[in-house]
Amino acid sequence: LYIIPNTVPDKVSCIDSLPFESRKQIISVGSYSWQKGHDFVLRTYALSIAKNNIPLKIFGQKFSPYTIKLKEEASRLGIENKFLSFYEGVEKIELLKEYSKSLAFILGSRTECQPLVILDAMASGTPYISRSTGCIDTLPGGIAVNNEETAARNLDKILDNKEVWKKFHIKGLKAARTDYKYKTVCERLNSAIGEIYKKL
Repeated sequence: LYIIPNTVPDKVSCIDSLPFESRKQIISVGSYSWQKGHDFVLRTYALSIAKNNIPLKIFGQKFSPYTIKLKEEASRLGIENKFLSFYEGVEKIELLKEYSKSLAFILGSRTECQPLVILDAMASGTPYISRSTGCIDTLPGGIAVNNEETAARNLDKILDNKEVWKKFHIKGLKAARTDYKYKTVCERLNSAIGEIYKKL
């Protein structure tokens, strides 16, 4: 069995990984659709110490009717408008800068394999909290959970303890710069192909 993972984009290496003290927001990235689970993100945020204290920014490709539902859900949860922003069509390089300015990344996607958005979080040294799906629970630099309550508790630990934050920060960065580096993955792929060819 050969497992060849997705890779961290080379352009990520040009983005500075900012320290804990310079990060003032939380982000989520994914298309504005039910499958991407931004409602999970909102509920996690609303249950955490971050609610109406640390800005939450949500980024998607294009606004949709689902975006309106998310705004309604945010209002129902008591999330103040000044602490919640929705964005569409942000260029990749600018989005990577948003990662590097964030204390945490939250992913609520209902189904994934190995999400590139978490690799981007790892590469920027941003600890992630994610719904457990696909191989997410094997990725360094964050925590995979099964519900919003557990997500909020772990988010609080990351936000409230610099040493906990730093532990995930370092693990994610290290993995992104070694195991998920483009060159490293290409070498693994070539090695796997070579081994398979020898068995033919």
